Amino acid sequence: MLDRVVAIGTLTDLMLLSRDDLKEVAVIEASARMEGRQMFMILAPNPRMLQSQRDKAKAAAAAAAAASPPVPAPAAPPAPGPTDTEGGAA
Repeated sequence: MLDRVVAIGTLTDLMLLSRDDLKEVAVIEASARMEGRQMFMILAPNPRMLQSQRDKAKAAAAAAAAASPPVPAPAAPPAPGPTDTEGGAA
């Protein structure tokens, strides 16, 4: 991007290049305009891109869950041993 910025003469051209670079991930809510010495453009996330990211995350989570081995059940505690019923020390 910086190599293209050097050749750009106006701020409007820079905004148009930014718009073109971001068209996959953003939609323009307000096109570039000047207010005094400031120029701005309002962008919002592209809903199709957001949905595809969610779908990819779900698929990755499902694949990870399917690939992980099942967790073994915890072992039962040992049965109590014989008790000294005579009451004396051995």
